[in-house]
Amino acid sequence: MCFVPLAALGAYLLISSTSANAELRMLLPVMIGMPYTLALLWKRTSDHRVSRGWIAVVASVLLLASIPEIRRPQLDASVSIAGLLQQLKEDGHERILVATDSPYALNIELVRLAKAIMGEQGRPLNVSTIVYDDIHAVDPALSLKRIDESDAVLFEQPLPSVPDFTNRRSAEYLQHAESTKMRGYAEAASDLLIYVVK
Repeated sequence: MCFVPLAALGAYLLISSTSANAELRMLLPVMIGMPYTLALLWKRTSDHRVSRGWIAVVASVLLLASIPEIRRPQLDASVSIAGLLQQLKEDGHERILVATDSPYALNIELVRLAKAIMGEQGRPLNVSTIVYDDIHAVDPALSLKRIDESDAVLFEQPLPSVPDFTNRRSAEYLQHAESTKMRGYAEAASDLLIYVVK
C-alpha cells in the first residue's frame, strides 16, 4: 500500500512525458513530489517487508534520470523574442497578441519570459493570447476583434498543428491578420510571422 503514491507519480510522469504537449513545467509535480514520496517509503520500511536496499536502488535510478535536468536551460528563443519585443516597443507597438501555440518555438509563456528578460523600462507591454479562446468557447468574432485591437500579432511559421486543441483556429486568425494588418519585422525572426497595424 505504501507504493501507491510512487506508482501514481510514475503514472503521471509517463503520461506527461509522452503527451503531445510535453513541456518541462508539466514535470514539476514529479520533481516536487518524488523526494517526499521516497522519504515516506524510507520511513515506512521498518514496518514492512521492503528493504532499504530497494529504496536506495530506486533513488539511484531516479537520480540518474534527473541528470538531463542539470544542464543550463535553452533561453535562445526567449532572448530572440525579447529582442523582437524591444523592437516592437520602440516602434510604439505595445499591445502584443500571440496567435499560435507550440511547446518550444512560440507560446504565451515563452513571450512572457522574454518580456521578463527584457525588463520594464518606459511604458509596459501588454502581452496576451487568443489560443485558448476556442477551448473556453469564446465567440470567434471576439477573437478576431482582439486581433484588430492589437498593435502586433505573432504567429509561428509554419503554423503549428500540435497541440491541436490550441491551434485549431490559427489558420483563420492568420487569414484575418493578413487582411487587416501589415506584415513586418521579417528580418527579426525567420520562424515568426509578425503582423502590425497599418
